[in-house]
Amino acid sequence: MWSAGIALVSAEATAAPIRVTYDVVVVEGSWQPLAPADLARAVEGAALEVLSRGGQLQLHRAPGPGAEAEPGAYRLKLESHVLAEAQTHTVALQLGPGTAQDLPSLSAARTVVLGGLSRGKMLEAVEASAREAAAALVQAMKAPLARLGKAGDEEPAPVDDPFKGAPAPWQWGPVRIPKASVGKAARDLYGKNAKKRQAALRVLTSEALTADSPRHELERCALEHPEEQMREGCLKALRPLSMRSPPTARVVVEVYRRDDSGRVRREANDQMVYFTGPARAEAVQAWLEAATQGREHGPLEELGDLPNLDLAIRGCLEASGKERGLDNRRRFGCISLLEPLPHARRKAILWRFVREMDPDSPYYLKGAGEREGSTGTPWQRSVDALLEGMTRWDPKLEEILWARYQRDLSHAAMSVLSSWAAPSERLAKRLLEMVQTRGENQALFGLVRIATEDAKLRPMVKQALLQMMAQGAFSKDIDERRLKDAVSKLEREDAR
Repeated sequence: MWSAGIALVSAEATAAPIRVTYDVVVVEGSWQPLAPADLARAVEGAALEVLSRGGQLQLHRAPGPGAEAEPGAYRLKLESHVLAEAQTHTVALQLGPGTAQDLPSLSAARTVVLGGLSRGKMLEAVEASAREAAAALVQAMKAPLARLGKAGDEEPAPVDDPFKGAPAPWQWGPVRIPKASVGKAARDLYGKNAKKRQAALRVLTSEALTADSPRHELERCALEHPEEQMREGCLKALRPLSMRSPPTARVVVEVYRRDDSGRVRREANDQMVYFTGPARAEAVQAWLEAATQGREHGPLEELGDLPNLDLAIRGCLEASGKERGLDNRRRFGCISLLEPLPHARRKAILWRFVREMDPDSPYYLKGAGEREGSTGTPWQRSVDALLEGMTRWDPKLEEILWARYQRDLSHAAMSVLSSWAAPSERLAKRLLEMVQTRGENQALFGLVRIATEDAKLRPMVKQALLQMMAQGAFSKDIDERRLKDAVSKLEREDAR
């Protein structure tokens, strides 16, 4: 099954292989059915077997501390950890920036149950999961690598929607809570009497600090109790334990992912903020999953660039676009996550959305037409995000902006065309049309700008403005003195 994903990345996409340095990390736990060295070899061998096919990645193990080696364009971390009580093993592959910044940070994970298996079967399960995680990472890398283009290209190869249909590379393993001996407090926790339920919760909360069975009852309650108040209470009781017990932390993450109650999810979120190690990585992926679904996504805006952030933003924009009747806050929340990303990655996410003109499409970004100069909109903020870090003008963006202006007189589109677009005869004619039909002062400013930057355009622009004034063929929303001032500025440029 995993081999089908390998062929998706071919050596044709780039002229030279990409250098990737990698580390292998084994996080040891209280239950260690396999030696850490054996786990490291199994994960490394299986994952690299998949990642090295296709010839696109050159994988080099990072040297130890103090040793010098050529850095990689990207850095890969292969992590293995065992969750004792659940008797599961998780392999997580994380690809992030090294000397290059244009490929998204990506992460893939797979979890398998090791309990009850022989040593040989355990190693087989670990290797199979490492191959599946590597194949998922390859699939996630396919479109971003294609977008990088061939070596030496000034501009990445255009990919309209590189993350469309991409499966979530992070796969959540099962939550396995050991069966506890059912005592009176455990029975009362689910009883009909509210006072007895609260009394049972207090008993289990105190006992869970020193014994496993009460903790397991609280974990099961947080996940499964039919009453919101009890789920929240059990979750609060787990606060001191989730910080030091990896199985409990995994339960808290699962509560955040599955619970429909905002109150319960907020409590889980507040605990996840303080997680460390593998639990922290799972908390981050849970927040990213929430963003992908267009839901509240914890502290993501404060965490910078993260593995799978690009996929999450794209999913967030589409999911929030499918819900009608909502204000712009959810879309703004998605767009705010773009902050740590460089221009090329922003463009890969936003392009499909900024070019959409159908208001009924989930890709459509709402604007405010002529009022965009006085109010923020998802359309305007997305265009602003595209402009940030842009090193040269994209003619395709000009066509999108012009279409948006023609469609609803978008102030943002007019402003960007006037202030940013590269000088050309086509742009000059478009700005002249804005001045003539709408009396746009900013378009007049744009005309002076491009005619100043490109002397070949000056005669055409001056003649068109003089003809407007002579025939009175311009919108009365613009003062004729402004037209005269524009002509005078261009004449002074000619005289230099």
